[in-house]
Parts: sequence; C-alpha cells; structure tokens
Amino acid sequence: MEKVVTRFFVGEEKYTPQASGEPVTGEILEIAKRNLREHFAVVGLLDRFDESLLLFKKFLGWGSIYYVRLNETKDRPAHWQVPDEVRGLIEKYNTIDMDLYEYARQRFEEAVKDQGAGFGSELRSFQRKNKVYETARKAYMLTRVAIPRMKAAVTKKRAS
Repeated sequence: MEKVVTRFFVGEEKYTPQASGEPVTGEILEIAKRNLREHFAVVGLLDRFDESLLLFKKFLGWGSIYYVRLNETKDRPAHWQVPDEVRGLIEKYNTIDMDLYEYARQRFEEAVKDQGAGFGSELRSFQRKNKVYETARKAYMLTRVAIPRMKAAVTKKRAS
C-alpha cells in the first residue's frame, strides 16, 4: 500500500487505504496539508516523542504524560543500515507521504520554537523525571508478578 499516511489525512472515504483505487496526486497532498493545518491543534513526531508529548500537554491540556517504553523493536536496523535499493523503493512509492511528513515536521518545528527558550530545559527536566517514573513503574510491574508467585510457592510448600 502506498501513500497510506496522506490518504489518512485527506479525510475522504474514496482515498482511505481500504478504498485505495483513487490515485494520490499533488492536489490530494494539498488537501492533506490543509487538513493538518485547519483540524489539528498540534502535530507530533514519533522520532521526537518526548517533545511531542510536551506539546500535546500544552495544546490539548493533557494531565500526566509520563510513560513506560513497551514493545520496542530491539534489532531494528538504523536508517543508514537499510540498503540503498530498499530505501529507493520506499522513497519511490511514498514520495507524497514524505512530502506530507516534511510539512508536518516544519509545523512541529514552528510549534517547538513558539514555546520559547525554556522549552529545552523543560524537555530535559521531563526526560529526567520520566526515567525515574519508568524505573519505578517497571519495578512495580515486576513486583505485581513476583509477589503472587512467591505466595503460591509458600502455599505449595506449606501444603506438602
């Protein structure tokens, strides 16, 4: 499936990935850009996840944004490890999506810049606090698993 992201942001049934018979053109790209501009208060980027969360908190009034990383791909190759031939095919079939991403990235950069000079220190503070939160949360999750197992082992030992 090509141009999936752009199709999603167009917002018209005939351009959805499920009904992908319609070609995605430069005109459709402009509709997707307009929709991003007019219907989304802020844009986030996965590769700038923490900054995105801070922007969402500010623009959307979110409460706590602390999180624990789960289901990370450990052996995912870095972009420079992807063979040129494969990267060429990805670019060939996703040029319009890449254009939309560049537009979204520019909007993101503007939103970050608009936050002022203190945003960088706010980001670093959030990242430090989130590391503590993540460590504590993982320990809590391990404890929730370990305690019932320990109780079961004690109960089993008493029964024998």
